[in-house]
Amino acid sequence: MMFWVPVSEYILEFVSHEEIRFPGMAGSAFRGVFGHCLRKECCVTGLQDCSRCQILAVCPYNLIFERAVPAEGDTEIRDDTAKPYIFETVNLSNQTSGAGERFSIRVKLFGVESFYMRYIINAMAAAGRMGVGAERRHFHLDRAVQVAADGLTTVFRKNAPRFFDLRDSFMPIRCPDSASEIQVIIPENMALILKKRHSAGGSKRGVPIVPDDFTARKFLTTAVRRTLSLYEHYWQKKKAPVTLPFRTLPEEKLRELASGIALADTAIFPRVCTRYSNRARQKTSLTGFYGSFTLKGDLGPFIPYIWFCAVCHLGSYSILGLGGYAVRVIR
Repeated sequence: MMFWVPVSEYILEFVSHEEIRFPGMAGSAFRGVFGHCLRKECCVTGLQDCSRCQILAVCPYNLIFERAVPAEGDTEIRDDTAKPYIFETVNLSNQTSGAGERFSIRVKLFGVESFYMRYIINAMAAAGRMGVGAERRHFHLDRAVQVAADGLTTVFRKNAPRFFDLRDSFMPIRCPDSASEIQVIIPENMALILKKRHSAGGSKRGVPIVPDDFTARKFLTTAVRRTLSLYEHYWQKKKAPVTLPFRTLPEEKLRELASGIALADTAIFPRVCTRYSNRARQKTSLTGFYGSFTLKGDLGPFIPYIWFCAVCHLGSYSILGLGGYAVRVIR
């Protein structure tokens, strides 16, 4: 089976102005300053409170980063509404970039028109001038490259008078039609963070699942929900009603079938991921896990979702590059 997904992929290449020590969750070093700079790049009203803005529903900052109100075509904004971007920074985890050295991150953008990438590129250039991390280490964006099936295309270069062409693109996903055993492998530096549904009066964002509470059903239903959320909120305005690029069953039926899938050969280990919040001025810890496990059962209905999330990541903090994994058919 092969299907195409509306994912545009870019490589942003930077040069450090001073030594930068990246944390284990390297994506967290960029997220806060990126959001701040993206808001400044997009805002045309100058309002301090976005909720009072009359054009928030069509604002690129809201569409890409905040999701504070429904955009055109949305029906609902939930706590688990997916964001359309991913910063893949696994190559920077716990690494140091010295003054004058180059480093790069990979950005994936789902479903939105390619011209929105201009806002992201401009925001990341501004983020370098503002600095990242608690010590505000500085860098500059030297080049941005778009990755497509026909090769690499430079879309931005420092000191160039304009952007080069940005193209809407689709990414092919190839997966089997059927399987009864699939192994999932999660690297340690891409730990998966899944959360239980919060109870009344509990944490609004839910409680992280520890390895002992992990189930095949939780993995599969989260993969289904993430896929549907991305398509509902970022592809619906183009394809209404929402049409996935592969055959599927109703979500309720998939949830029922997921209960019949078993876990085997489970070797997963807890991983505490620590990130620094500039807004809160403190470090916060998130409990995830890594390792490998095997899904057993009639996996046919779930295969496209499993392979889709291997590309678009899974779980909380996917936008920071966590929740990436590899898949292998055993039988």
